[in-house]
Amino acid sequence: MKKVALWGVWHVHAGHFVDMASRYGEVVGVWEDNREWQDEFCRKHNLYAYSSLEEMLDSDVEGVIVCTETSRHKEVIIKLIEAGKHIFTEKVLAITDEDALEIAEAVKKSGLLFAICFPNIAYGFTQTIKAEILDKGLLGKVNSVRFRYSHTAASEDELPPHFYDRETAGGGSVIDHGVHGLSVIYHLFGLPTRYKAMLSVSTTNKGSLEKNKDMVEDNSIAVMAYDDGLIAVNECSSVTSGPLTIEICGETGRCLFTCDKLTMKLEGQDEVVVEESARMFHPLKQFMLEDIDPAFGVDTGVAVTYMVNQLYKNQ
Repeated sequence: MKKVALWGVWHVHAGHFVDMASRYGEVVGVWEDNREWQDEFCRKHNLYAYSSLEEMLDSDVEGVIVCTETSRHKEVIIKLIEAGKHIFTEKVLAITDEDALEIAEAVKKSGLLFAICFPNIAYGFTQTIKAEILDKGLLGKVNSVRFRYSHTAASEDELPPHFYDRETAGGGSVIDHGVHGLSVIYHLFGLPTRYKAMLSVSTTNKGSLEKNKDMVEDNSIAVMAYDDGLIAVNECSSVTSGPLTIEICGETGRCLFTCDKLTMKLEGQDEVVVEESARMFHPLKQFMLEDIDPAFGVDTGVAVTYMVNQLYKNQ
């Protein structure tokens, strides 16, 4: 894709997306309703500031990167479809299942390219676990999976105030970085059938607490079950440090990715390091190259939105 634009700088990853997209095409300009945010972002990244939404939609950009409030995703994506623009959106697809399904229907009818940002699906550890371990049945019947993703953005007061706004963000750690684990679990095992979540506000940082007027969670554990007995645990936190970790245990072995190393221990054998032999391009790179794996399609977005909502309903 030769030319793209950015709609919204609400999400903290907007700058990262601009830098990445610029490696594979031209990021022409930015539209943001908050003109102060728009001007500051465009000065920082040396980008053109569209004078109106219509100017961006009528321009010759082929695709648009969506970094608006999560609550606006349906409105934004539908407008882009009507304007004939290909779409890359930050996760999650939508706050409600109803909005997610409407987006999916519109995307499928349009024939336009669509990708959603679930980068942990693309990483080498996920693809190697799937292709070299699970698909080959090396662990036997899998009965347990645990995914952990954490940072200290709330503990260190690094998140902007709008990230704590329940109406526009949809919630806290579960809908923000919790979806990294949920997307991987869905990619490897499909949709669970039962859900339970434990959520808390754990930070003692005064700055973060002052911003968090809606008391959205910054620490959570989700437990999900499948009809075949598999239990999946997804831990996400913005108040704890520690490495990204995924552990999968079956009846004849287990694999563990942590501290940037993938290991496997099979019954009766020594533990071995597994070289990462498979990976995908980041979904934004796939979008820019116009070669998008179905794992980053709208159906995955609908599924992860459903998982998030089931957890919020069962806490």
